[in-house]
Amino acid sequence: MAIVRFDPPSLRKHDRVTAPAAVILDNVRYETLQWSPGGFCIQGYRGSAGPGDQRSVRFMLNFHGFEVGFNAKIEVCRVEPDTETLAARYLELGEREQELLKHFLSGLVSGQIGVVGDTIRHLDIPLHSLPAPALPSHPASTWQRTRELAGRSLLYLIIGPIVLGFALLAIYRSFFHLEVQTAVVARPIESLVSVGTGRISEIYVREGQTVAQNEKVFSVVDEATSRDLEEARLDRDRARADLLTAQAARSSGNQRIDVYKSITANKQIVATKRVEAARGECANAKNHLDRVQSVFNDGLESEAIMDQAKSEYARAKGALEETMAELKIADEAVRAAGIGIFYDGLRLVDEGPQLRGAEDGARVRARLAEERLEAAEARATQLTCRAPFAGSVVRVVKGAGSTVGRGEEIAFIEHMVEAPRIQALLSQDEVTRVKVGARVTVQIPALGRSYPATVERVDRANLLANPLLTNPALRPAWGGLSDRTAWMSIALDHLSPDDKISLRSGMPAVVTMEKEQMTSQWNQMIASIRSLARW
Repeated sequence: MAIVRFDPPSLRKHDRVTAPAAVILDNVRYETLQWSPGGFCIQGYRGSAGPGDQRSVRFMLNFHGFEVGFNAKIEVCRVEPDTETLAARYLELGEREQELLKHFLSGLVSGQIGVVGDTIRHLDIPLHSLPAPALPSHPASTWQRTRELAGRSLLYLIIGPIVLGFALLAIYRSFFHLEVQTAVVARPIESLVSVGTGRISEIYVREGQTVAQNEKVFSVVDEATSRDLEEARLDRDRARADLLTAQAARSSGNQRIDVYKSITANKQIVATKRVEAARGECANAKNHLDRVQSVFNDGLESEAIMDQAKSEYARAKGALEETMAELKIADEAVRAAGIGIFYDGLRLVDEGPQLRGAEDGARVRARLAEERLEAAEARATQLTCRAPFAGSVVRVVKGAGSTVGRGEEIAFIEHMVEAPRIQALLSQDEVTRVKVGARVTVQIPALGRSYPATVERVDRANLLANPLLTNPALRPAWGGLSDRTAWMSIALDHLSPDDKISLRSGMPAVVTMEKEQMTSQWNQMIASIRSLARW
């Protein structure tokens, strides 16, 4: 048992204590008899140092098992060969060293630091004397041992069955249960891709957000599409201006043609009147010729009068033919004016058909420009991607301002209407222990819930790969999946509407199921034991 001692107060300049310390002098370690901030006294010294000699030493204290020390210069005060002791004082001791010695000295003097064995320790916990143990023959000792034995036995009886039960459960699970840690909640997922090459102008959704059908998800700025849209608008405006010009020109031409129609109609009326007059004159000349011919045949008229009647008839007939030709020309002029063609006195002008053709061409160009603009606007509208159905945003791969290429995936949306499935990757050894239709238990650690489920599909070659498991942007960062080449799908049973909403794609799941081979072998073994017992 260690004894704690405290030195009484000293009237000297510095308190001196006998707490264990060591001094290395001339590469030899010496234990101190006493020490203080001013110097020390060591025992067992057999060196050659004498009074007045100056040496370099290292002073050390054992504090909680660690040696705390410093180097210093000393001057030997006295040497006593009979008692093999040496006393020395410090020369030019540093401030840090002085504070260190004063700290330990004040602690030892005040009792905050005590000596336990050969170590200096802080006395943070009060020391109490413990009663000596009772002798074996004492009645109290026997009762104490009996009580301790009963307590231990009761503790073992309580803990033992619990530990045994857990051990049996672990053995049962290891042999008869298969636990798949690489399962994940999956829903039908649609990837939204960019239809243009450019940069993302804006992202309208965030991960985990519920979106409605046709709701905006992101917009892409495509320089080529924007340039085509601007060109289409300029062409539309140019075509509209050309159409307005053509319509104004045709309107002006129609006014000129209307004037010519009026003129030709009047000329046609005049020509008709002249034909009627010429036809009357020709008929009169014919009648006069017939009378003169009759009189001439009777010999009552001279031949000169006969020739004059013939000349008048020929003249009247020529005038009739001339007026009929003019009437025909007038009719042709009226017909030509009806289709916009007229004769300006020098040449035949087809201004009406030209103006109609120019207007029709301008109208066709304007319609084509409108169609091109509509197509460009439709392409520009396609750059704003919308949700194809109501669902939830699983992941947004890129942010606003990022550059994208045509066909690059930007976001993933899961279908919230259909019930979620549990999908997992299996090794080729695990897939042989899974049977379609087997009842399993699915644990969702994120929700702290367990659900009964049924294995609905097993794919050993992983041909029916799901985007959640094959897409690097969605696949969870599992470890050691190099040998997991099989895949299975599990349907959850009796899900409530709240469960369908809370189960989101990407949530990790743990699938627990019975191993088919081990269970069948166990059942066979149990059946054999029962048949043997009946026999």
